[in-house]
Order: sequence, then C-alpha cells, then structure tokens
Amino acid sequence: MYYQRTMLYRVLDSFLRHKWLFIVSAGTVLALVLAFSVLRPVKFVTAYTIVVSSNATHNPLSQVDTNDNGSQILDRTVRQMQALISTKRFMRTALTGPDGKPAYLNNPINVENADQLAALQKDITVTADGTDSFTIQLTYGNPDDTLTILNGIIAAYIRRDADEKTSYFSQQVAFLTQQVADYKDKLTNAEGSLARWKKDHPEGDPAGMAGSQQDLENLRQRRDELRVQISSTQERIAVLQQQLAGTPKKIIAMERVSQAGISPLQARLEEMKDELAEDMDVKGMTADHPVVVALNKQIARLRQRIAAQRSGGHVDTQDLQPNPIYDGLQNQLLQTSIDLRSLQTEISDTNRRLGTATVRVSNNPDFERALAGLTRNYRIYDQNYNTLLDRLEQARMNEQINRRQVTDQYQILLTQQPTSVTKGKKAIMLYVGGFFIAMMIGIGLVLLSEWMDRSLRDPIDAQNALGVPVLALLPEMQAVGGDKKMLGGRGPGDAPKVLTAEKQTKKKKWSAFMNSGSTNEAGKD
Repeated sequence: MYYQRTMLYRVLDSFLRHKWLFIVSAGTVLALVLAFSVLRPVKFVTAYTIVVSSNATHNPLSQVDTNDNGSQILDRTVRQMQALISTKRFMRTALTGPDGKPAYLNNPINVENADQLAALQKDITVTADGTDSFTIQLTYGNPDDTLTILNGIIAAYIRRDADEKTSYFSQQVAFLTQQVADYKDKLTNAEGSLARWKKDHPEGDPAGMAGSQQDLENLRQRRDELRVQISSTQERIAVLQQQLAGTPKKIIAMERVSQAGISPLQARLEEMKDELAEDMDVKGMTADHPVVVALNKQIARLRQRIAAQRSGGHVDTQDLQPNPIYDGLQNQLLQTSIDLRSLQTEISDTNRRLGTATVRVSNNPDFERALAGLTRNYRIYDQNYNTLLDRLEQARMNEQINRRQVTDQYQILLTQQPTSVTKGKKAIMLYVGGFFIAMMIGIGLVLLSEWMDRSLRDPIDAQNALGVPVLALLPEMQAVGGDKKMLGGRGPGDAPKVLTAEKQTKKKKWSAFMNSGSTNEAGKD
C-alpha cells in the first residue's frame, strides 16, 4: 500500500516538475498534426462506372471468345485495363489530347518521371461491379484533373479496344489505301506516257492517221493531174514553137515619119516601157518574174538598135513594126513556158510531200500498235484504280460502322463527383489519433526524464542509494533567520509566503501522508 502511494506521488511529482517538457512535446506533436491536416495537399476522389453491353462486335482477328459469359468478359476487361494502366505507353496516350499535345492539367504529370507516374498509377483502381459493369476510381490533388485523367484513360481504353476489335477492317483499309496509292502512280505514269506519245507523234492520233491517209490520196491525185497538165503544156509549147518558126518577127509597113520626129523603134521602146510599168505596177509582177525579165530583154535589144542607128548617122524612116502575130505567139510561148515551170515546181513539191506522206502512212501500223498499247494500259489502270477506290470507300464505311458499334457498347456514368478524401470521419480520426500520439509522446518523455534523474527525492530513493533503512523523516520547515533554505524554507531575503487556510490544510494533509509512509517503512525495517 505504501509503495503504490509512493509511485503515485512520484508520478504526480514528476509531472509537476516536468510539466513544461510534457506541454511542449505534446503541443509540438499536436501542432504538427494540425499543420499536416491544414497544409498537406488535399486529394479528391472521382469514380466512373462503365456499363459494358453484351452485344459486342466480333471480327475474324479479334481474340475475344464469343462463348464466354458476361462475367468472364468483364473480368478480362478489368484485368486488361489494370495491365494497361501499369504501362507508360498507355498512360502517355491517355494523357495526350486529340491534337497530339499533352492534356491540360492544373497539376501537370511528367510521364517520363518514374516516381510521378508510379504515384499516379497507384492511385488508380479498377474493380468489377457485377457481370456487366466495372468502376475506375482515381484519387488526385485537383478535382478538375481527376476528371481529365479518368476521361483520358477511358477514352484511350475504348479507342484501343475499338482498334483491336476492328483490326481486320483497319488492315483492309490500310492495304487498300496502299493499293490505291500504287495504282494512282501507275495511272499517272500511263496517262503521262500517253500524253507524251501523242505530243511527240501527232500523226499517230487516229484522226491524224486518217488525215495522213487522205492527204496521201489527195497528193497522188494532184500528182496525176499535174502530170497531165505538164504533158499538155509541153505539147502546147511544141506547137507554139512550130508556129513561131514559120512566122516572121517583123513586117514592113508603109514608110512614114512620125510628127514628133520619133522613129518606130523609139515608139516601140516607149510602148514596151509602158507595158513593163503596167505589169509591175498594176499586175504586181516582181523584177524576177519571167514576163518582166522578157520585157527587159526586149527593151535592152531595142535600145541597142536605136543606139546603133544613131551611131550610123541616119534615122530609120522605114516603118518596121513587129509582127503582132509573132509577138502574140511569142507571148503565148513565154506564158506557156512560165506555166510549165510552175507546174514542174509544183509537181516536185507534190512528189516530195507524197514521199513524206507515204512514209507517214507506212508508219501508221506501228503508231496504231503503240497507241493501242498505251491506251490499253491507261484504261486498265483507270478501271482498277476506280474499282479500288470503291472498295476502299466501302472498307472505310465498314470500319466506321464497326468502330461505332464497339464504342457504343460502353456506357460511361459519372458515379462519384470529385470529393475531398480528408473530410468527415477521416478528419476526426486524424485529429483524435494526433491527440493520442501527442499524449503518449509527452508522457513518454516525462517518464524518460524521470528515469534518467538520479537525485534523491523520497525515502525510497535514499534507502536504495545508501543501502540502510530510513529511520525518520523530518517535516518541511522554514529556517529562522538563516541564510539558507532548509527543507523548502526561505532565506532572509525572501518575502514571507502567506498561505490561505485551504492551502495550509492541504499542506498538512500532504505532510501527514508523507510522514505516515516513512513511519511504515521504518517499522518494516
């Protein structure tokens, strides 16, 4: 009985002596708990429930077994989503916006940072709710970010599932797209080859080849006509030459002298000059025209004769005028000769053109074969290209329809708005736990300080330290006129301590309690 009262006394005395240690330690712990609850990042939890329809689209390349029941499909979906969330590649896709840029987050996440990514993955949970739905939940420090991240994860998963279940149609679209691109190049090359060939061989065009054949026939007909005209012209020249041979160049007329004193030769010269001027000015003949050349020669001869007469000193008064018949025949012969030369020149040009046309027509079979080959290639590539375009369009429609069916089998429900995880019971538990921890730490520090204190504070300490029993215990007294305190007394400089009646009564009871304890101990010893 004495020992228990002594321990209680010691505990109480220890708390009184080390009260500041207890208050400071416990208060520090409570302040830390309060600061942690106030300053620590507030986290919000958000959850989506996704209902999976049993009308899943099946395709030849899908790995889904259509014989599985709803729970097996749901369990496989949950495991697949959990596995995907644990991968960096999927999380990078989930945190990327439709424009290819990182999704906007108030608290950005660096996917390349392993610690940040691991912390995010740890806060994401996926659980099955039955046979047709599962829930994905995220705890994060920003309410808007929780919605953004979960929406990105769900969209990425649905998109990946749609890609997997429509892979057959996607591969078909990719194959047809490549084929369309290849045939477009082939069609472009064939069209370019055909256009270049037509540009380099204009006569190889069907209309050109028909025109070449018609030109050849026309040139042949014209050549035959020219031959006939040349033959008749040559015969006419021969006839005119015979007529000129039997016709005198000049005839003698009655002698006379012109009133103006101009000889007949001079008059003829003037006539021929007028005729030459008329041919060149009115008829538009050039200096190298045969008629002009012939008139110039005649004018030159007349001038020579006139010059010879004048040099002889006499004037020819005899009226020698050219024979008009001869002159007419001469003119006809000259004109016929000119016509013959024109016909010969034309037939030479016709023969040249006929040779070119003959060569061109002889190349028509080669042109036809080359044109037919190029045209055939172009038509085949064009037909195949249009067929592939139709098949590609149909494949894209099938892919979109099946992708829409796969997407529509997921019904997304926001089952929990962003809610703070530190409210309500969790906050109370945090404060209560912090209080008990503060009390335990304060009490522990007080007991540790008391256990390490080696001073003698009661009879038990003295008995244990000295090894002899305590025979008597002096009551607490005040020194009278002493310089030192004695058993809690005051010195001469201390002011007298005034105790109230209640405090004096409590002090007497406490002294009696201590004296009784010491007396019992002494009696035992």
